[in-house]
Amino acid sequence: MCSQYNPATNNTGCNVYNCLYCATNSSQCSFCLSPWGISSTGVCQTTVFCPSNCQLCVNSSVCLTCNSGYTVSKTTNLCVQCSITGCGQCNTANVCASCNAGFTLIASSGICLSCSVSNCQTCSAANYCQTCNAVNGTQLYPSPNGGSCFACNTSLPNMGNCLSCNATNSCGLCQNGYQLYIPQNGTGVCIQCNIQNTITIE
Repeated sequence: MCSQYNPATNNTGCNVYNCLYCATNSSQCSFCLSPWGISSTGVCQTTVFCPSNCQLCVNSSVCLTCNSGYTVSKTTNLCVQCSITGCGQCNTANVCASCNAGFTLIASSGICLSCSVSNCQTCSAANYCQTCNAVNGTQLYPSPNGGSCFACNTSLPNMGNCLSCNATNSCGLCQNGYQLYIPQNGTGVCIQCNIQNTITIE
């Protein structure tokens, strides 16, 4: 009875599955057993013995790359269908786990939204930024329309209660419990408003 060679038990010098010889370290193969070939990362790979929808594999239960429309599941190491636009990897069929650049993951539904707003970290709707990245140590904030990311003037009072800013470093949207206040010819800031039923402050 033939079985696949496992260096973890058969070759004390190598920890790479189906590797014949490790020259530099035990986790990077130099020569693989036929029909396995060496990948760029020192893993032995083959096109035979592969599971369904797999292009290159280590053995019949561990896939490395999948056919188009499929990705390798991190939980099973097998190929699962992944036809979601902008998705880089699915762990279960058509439920995205991570998105490609320019897209953001909506974890609750497993879909990817287009998110091409410059310096945006996550979008809540297509190209509508919800949270922005920090640039050179300065945290950016989404504009009220979600189409841009700007820095807030943190020297202004109550700016810590601001949710979004605009190009003039003025606040455009405040947290719940705070009201946006824009003095005449001034810069928008957030102030606390405890007056019942008040919508705006002048």
